Amino acid sequence: MAEPVSGSGVGVFAAAAGGLTVLGVSTGIDPVHLICALVGAVWAQTAAPQTRFWVRLVAVLGSALLAVMAAPLAVTLIKALPGVPVALDNAKLAAVLAIAIGYLAHKVIMPRLERVAEGMMARLPGMKGDGDVG
Repeated sequence: MAEPVSGSGVGVFAAAAGGLTVLGVSTGIDPVHLICALVGAVWAQTAAPQTRFWVRLVAVLGSALLAVMAAPLAVTLIKALPGVPVALDNAKLAAVLAIAIGYLAHKVIMPRLERVAEGMMARLPGMKGDGDVG
């Protein structure tokens, strides 16, 4: 039997959907990809430990935005691979990838990007690597 949806989960989804809709309309992002990215991000939150509303909202928004921006790049990279059919529909592939990236963004992709950024900061002259100048 499925677990009941908590009020916090519904609130996060509603708040994120509203915010992303406004952003998507104002920036011209494809609404289908935006909803797919949101679905992936919310799906990831179902497995995440329960936290405060604002923490979950920021995680969902960040994951969805990363997914909707990275999906077209992922489509281009996948289509460049040898053996991938040329007739593969870009929009459908981008929608599926938006779901997958949205699901993986908060726990997998963002921590790796953070480590890469910290490594780059550590190599800059005058930087300790923890964000302090010194």
